[in-house]
Amino acid sequence: MPNIATLNAGGGTLHWNGAVGHIDRLMLKDGTREIVPLHRAPWCDDETADAQQLPPVERHLTGDFLCAPFGPNELDDHLPHGNCANTAWDLQDVSDRTLTAVTDGPLGSRIGVCMTLASNAPLLYQVHSITGGAGDVPVAHHPMVHMQKSGRLSMSPKRAVITPKMPLEAGRHALTYPAQNTCATAFLGPSGAVDLTVLPIGTATEDFVTMVENEASTLGWTAVVREVEDDVVFFLKDPRVLPVTMFWHSNGGRDYAPWNGTHTGVIGIEDGVAAGPDPRRSAPHDTRIAEEDVPIALTLARGRTHRIVHVTGALARPEGWTRVTDIRIEGSTLVVEGSDSTTRVLPFETHIWKEQ
Repeated sequence: MPNIATLNAGGGTLHWNGAVGHIDRLMLKDGTREIVPLHRAPWCDDETADAQQLPPVERHLTGDFLCAPFGPNELDDHLPHGNCANTAWDLQDVSDRTLTAVTDGPLGSRIGVCMTLASNAPLLYQVHSITGGAGDVPVAHHPMVHMQKSGRLSMSPKRAVITPKMPLEAGRHALTYPAQNTCATAFLGPSGAVDLTVLPIGTATEDFVTMVENEASTLGWTAVVREVEDDVVFFLKDPRVLPVTMFWHSNGGRDYAPWNGTHTGVIGIEDGVAAGPDPRRSAPHDTRIAEEDVPIALTLARGRTHRIVHVTGALARPEGWTRVTDIRIEGSTLVVEGSDSTTRVLPFETHIWKEQ
């Protein structure tokens, strides 16, 4: 059963499901606009849906959650994306705009989270910590964005674009597997080049592609301009900690229950330190992603704490914007720049971003 904690601040409202560690619902306020940036799977609100056979992470497929390990799980109870995305967290403290919680992590570690809603901007800050343990663990966030019809994807510069060895669903994919290039606007597909920035990338398809951050990047970001919703949803990461962004394009490619072809218009924007969706046993340190000279796991150790900072934001789309061209931190502000070179400037809690 859901165990919901609620935050309510000037920046919006958050409902967090402590039974599985997922953001259940998020609303961010930009002026008079109330924007719902994150996705909820259709069966989450349908008590008659045939979802009981699913692991909890899919049965409660909502919003965003931490994956440790990311993907298939050979480390603890074999639940996909780890116990932290499937089992209960211990809620420590809740105020109007901040909550903290802890849970057991893989390989003897302990995972904590502090979520903070901005008081004066449409932003949600998440800081996860992974303390102790012993061994290597691939880790990622798992936010999902839904589009009623279409959208335009933008991101900070990437140096490699890579699909895994096998597609998620045989015969139901828009991309070639495996494949690799450096261009997101002309990736390899069975029927020709695919522009990964124009969403959706296919019809009745499921696809997965990993992009590796540029070596010189100091701020990793991804933004989706949603056409019908007339808004901008974006995410920020520290690329030194999370060097890849994995994109799950889900547009009705699964016909079996409870998906039933109804999971459409969804893109997962999964910032992580991981080798993609392949199981750990088939993704040792000589993978194509590791060959880009980035780590594919966090190394846990006694007395060591890994700090993972992630920001979710949303804006009413300014007139003239077809895509986002840049996001940058300038002092105590966050600057979002659109395709017409105009900007939106938001107050930004730099101390959360930079605190060590």
